Amino acid sequence: IALMHEKGEGVQKNFLEAVKHYELSLLHYSESDKKKRLRSESALNRIWNHSAITAAELDAIGAFYNSRNGGVERNPTKAFVWHKQAIKKDDTRGLSYRNFGVTYESEGKYELAAKYYQLAIDRGYTEAQVDIDALLDRRNMSAKELNIIGNMYCEATNYLKAKLCYEKTIQKYPDSSMAYAKLSTFY
Repeated sequence: IALMHEKGEGVQKNFLEAVKHYELSLLHYSESDKKKRLRSESALNRIWNHSAITAAELDAIGAFYNSRNGGVERNPTKAFVWHKQAIKKDDTRGLSYRNFGVTYESEGKYELAAKYYQLAIDRGYTEAQVDIDALLDRRNMSAKELNIIGNMYCEATNYLKAKLCYEKTIQKYPDSSMAYAKLSTFY
């Protein structure tokens, strides 16, 4: 089935479906089935390097790896690799940067998540602003992380968002001298 999706034989070509089926096959092959495992791994590499694969398809595969989908374990490492390849293929595609941010956020790397959400916005994917706003509302973000996001807004000359971020930091962490210092520059 995986090969059918990869080549478009009898079904519409669909690299994401092919990857899903190759990954499922890897789950079913035991370590003693080295030849079968090698074939599936080789097929995944073939898809990775396929000249016809688009940034959107690479991104969709990355999103698949970042979720628990169809019996395949979530694998953020693979998600990063596929999202990075999507960005390499088309560095103007904001959604690819947003998906990179989602993967970082799911790993608890909030500063990097915010950075990639902002890169998505900078490339026209304004929906990533919702992700940044949700990120700022997370209860488990540290004062340092919130301040860094505020600094990121300052660097992007989005002073209103920076000010709101510093205010949110003070609201959550009243002892954050850094947030007070940064906020004072707006007055």
